[in-house]
Amino acid sequence: MENVLVRTSSSVGESNLHIQLTPAYRRDIFVNQQLAEFLKIYLEEKLAKMNIVLLATECGPITCIYFLLIGSIIQLNMSPSK
Repeated sequence: MENVLVRTSSSVGESNLHIQLTPAYRRDIFVNQQLAEFLKIYLEEKLAKMNIVLLATECGPITCIYFLLIGSIIQLNMSPSK
């Protein structure tokens, strides 16, 4: 996963966004690989519609974490007013 820095006239920064799915009562539902794969495919389709890229997926027995990249990095025009 490559870090992308957003530069403005007064700052430099980055965002690392993720979605974490954890079922109620911490049940081991992600042991089922088919379910974890289904969720990944479903999220990729929905996120693509919002111009968001799914970079990586980490699934354990009770939680799945999805790391995201928001479409194109937006450059903000922060130049001072005249």
